[in-house]
Amino acid sequence: MSAWQELRGLNTRFVRMLALTAMLFVAGGLEISSKGAVADSDLWWHLSVGNWIVQHHTFPHTGILSRTAADRPWIAYSWGFEVLLSKAYSWFGLVGVGLLSLILQLGIVYSLFWTLRRISGRFWAAWLMTLVGFYAFHGDMVPRPMLFTILLFTIEASLILVAHRSGDLKRLYWLPLLFFVWSNFHIQFFYGLFLITLLTALVGAQQLATRLHLESPYLLPPVLRVGPLLCITAACFLATLVSPYSYHLYQVGFRYLHGNAFHSFYGEFAPLDFRNGAHYVQLLLTAGAFFAVGRQRKVDLFKLAMLLVCTLVGFRASRDAWFICIPAMACVADSLAGGAEQEEFETLTHQGVVAAIVIVLLFLMSRNYDYTDAGLLRAASLRFPAKAVAFIRQNQLPGPIYDTENWGGFLMWATPEYPVAIDGRTELYGDDLEFRYMQVLQGSPFYASDPDVRTAHVLLVERLSPLSWRLEADPRFQLVYQDPIADVFVPLAR
Repeated sequence: MSAWQELRGLNTRFVRMLALTAMLFVAGGLEISSKGAVADSDLWWHLSVGNWIVQHHTFPHTGILSRTAADRPWIAYSWGFEVLLSKAYSWFGLVGVGLLSLILQLGIVYSLFWTLRRISGRFWAAWLMTLVGFYAFHGDMVPRPMLFTILLFTIEASLILVAHRSGDLKRLYWLPLLFFVWSNFHIQFFYGLFLITLLTALVGAQQLATRLHLESPYLLPPVLRVGPLLCITAACFLATLVSPYSYHLYQVGFRYLHGNAFHSFYGEFAPLDFRNGAHYVQLLLTAGAFFAVGRQRKVDLFKLAMLLVCTLVGFRASRDAWFICIPAMACVADSLAGGAEQEEFETLTHQGVVAAIVIVLLFLMSRNYDYTDAGLLRAASLRFPAKAVAFIRQNQLPGPIYDTENWGGFLMWATPEYPVAIDGRTELYGDDLEFRYMQVLQGSPFYASDPDVRTAHVLLVERLSPLSWRLEADPRFQLVYQDPIADVFVPLAR
C-alpha cells in the first residue's frame, strides 16, 4: 500500500469518526439545550411510582397516590423503568433524571446507526438514514419507558433481519433475554412479539405451501426453519411472564386496545395530520421502503407484511411513528447490501474515542446551559405549577386537591401528601372518569355538581383555562393565588 493510500485510509476513518461524533453530539445537545427531560407530564408520575416501589419494597396492584381511583385495580407495568428512574433521582437529583433520558436517547441513535450499518454495510448510508430517522420520530423520544421499547425494538429488528437474510438462527437466541428485560420495562413489548410471531407464521406458511407444491415463483423462499423459530417464539412469550405481574400484563394490553378516552383527547394518539415536516419524512421513508422491497426480483413476504402492519399502526398514532420508521429504514438498508464491496467497520477503539469525545463535549455544553438541579427545576416551573404548590404547602391548605390531568403527575412528585384527583395513568381512571374530567376542565356548566369538585378543598387549575374562567366568576369559590400559569381556588363555606 502506498503512502497516499495509507493517508487516504486515515483520512476516511477520521472523517467518519468526526461525522459519528457530530451526529451523537447533535442528538445529545438537543436534549441538554431544551431540558426536555423535565418537560413531559408523564415523567413525574413514573418517578413517583418508582419512589413508592423503592420505599415500600413491593409492587402496587391498585391506584396508589390517587384519591379518586385508589381502590381501582392497577399495575405498574413499567416498574423496571420507574425504579431505575427513582434510583437516578435519589443519586443525582433531577440531573440524574436528565442523564438517564440522555443515555437512552443516545443509545437509540447509536443502536439505529449500528443496525443500519450492519445491514447495509455502508457507513454514509447508515449515517444519513439515522439522521433522517432521528428527525422523523425525535418527538417520540421523551423520558418515558417507551424509550426502552424503541431501543429494544431496534435491536430485535436488527437480529431478525440479519438472521432472516443469512439463515443463521444463533442471533435469535438472544431474543428471550431481550423480552424478559422488555416486559419489565414497558408494556409495548407486544410490538416486539408481533415481529417474531409474524416471521414464524410466514416461514411456517411458506414451508407448508412448498410441501403442498403451492409455492409462488414471485416470492422469496425462506432460509430459516420453522421448528426452531417456533421454539424461540415460545421462549419469548414465556420470558414475558417472568415479571411481578405475569400474565396480567396481557390484560393491560387488551384494555389499552379497547380504551377510547385517550384516543379522543390526546394529540399523541391522533393519526398523522401532515402539519409538520416530520410527518412528510415518515411518509417518504415508508414509500422508500415499499419501493425497496417491491423492486426486488422476488418479493420478501416477511418484509412486505411487516411494512404493511407497521404502516397501519405507525400512521394511526403519531406517537408510534418510530414503529414504521425503524422497519422502513432497515428494509432500505437491506436493499443496499451486497452490491459493492463491504466497507470496513469501525473498531471498538474508534467507537471508544467517539464516545469519549461526545461525553466531554456534552459535559461542557451542560455547564453553559445550566443543566443543574436548580436549572432543571426552573425549566419545569415554566410548564408545571411549582410556585402554586409552594404556596399551598406554605399556607398549609387542606386537601383534597382537584387538579388537571397534565399536572397530576407533577403533584404526585411535589406533594405526595396530597393524593391527586387525576393524572396521566389513563388505564387506571378509565373512559368514564376521563370523559368526566375532560368535561369539567373544558368548562362544563355542570362542573360544580361534579362529585370530585364538590369534595375538593383546593382547586389547582391552569390559568386562563375554561374552568378557571368559570371558577373566577362563581361566588362560591375564591381565588387565593395566581401566577402566569396557575390559579388556586378554595371553596367558600358550604
